[in-house]
Amino acid sequence: MQADAASTSPPPAVRRDAAWQFARMARDYWNCERKWTVRGAVLSLFVLTAAQVGLVIWVSYWHRELFDALEDRSLSEFLRLILTFLLIFALTMGVTALHMHVKRWVQLDWRRWMTSLLLDEWLSHANHYRLQFSSGEHDNPDGRIAEDIRIATEAAVGLAHSLLYSILILGSFIDILLSVSGSANLPGTEYSVPGYMVLMAFIYAGVGTIFGLLLGRPLIRTTNRLQSVE
Repeated sequence: MQADAASTSPPPAVRRDAAWQFARMARDYWNCERKWTVRGAVLSLFVLTAAQVGLVIWVSYWHRELFDALEDRSLSEFLRLILTFLLIFALTMGVTALHMHVKRWVQLDWRRWMTSLLLDEWLSHANHYRLQFSSGEHDNPDGRIAEDIRIATEAAVGLAHSLLYSILILGSFIDILLSVSGSANLPGTEYSVPGYMVLMAFIYAGVGTIFGLLLGRPLIRTTNRLQSVE
């Protein structure tokens, strides 16, 4: 299995070179002839992502107020919270739909721009003709270029959004967990752990990440084989 993994994983130098080239193309897209439209769309994604996080935090406080109202058996407060929930629901649908629209636009526009750039480089010096005289496997280069561009652009935008969303959620809920968790005494000792719920959240996330890496690593080789066959 280790030999199989080594055969499907490029050398570190190749990965660094590919990462550098991708960063260069991302920079060129950021500074392309439509740079202000692109930058405006990216800025809109930042704002909409922050709005998504704000709505999630609002829902958490809404839940607290709801249980307080149920405990106090306050009908007026309960009805007010129902109206508040309808407002949160409407805002969430609107923000989510707008975010999806802008996100898809950035992915498609970046993909279109990168496809035009790489095809110009691919066809400019008759590389498609000279490739058949080169050694190695070069099956379906046009399809590989199109698929690699699709994966690169969609995954880059998706991962950037997920990273930003996770950082904002982490910063927001750490403060909330610290305010509600208090401290817990370690069994058999006099030591207490302040904000123990934050520590438990990090442990839970770390264990889940490790299991995700272990279970997802074979999928890399499977995906590479699938793309080669296709």
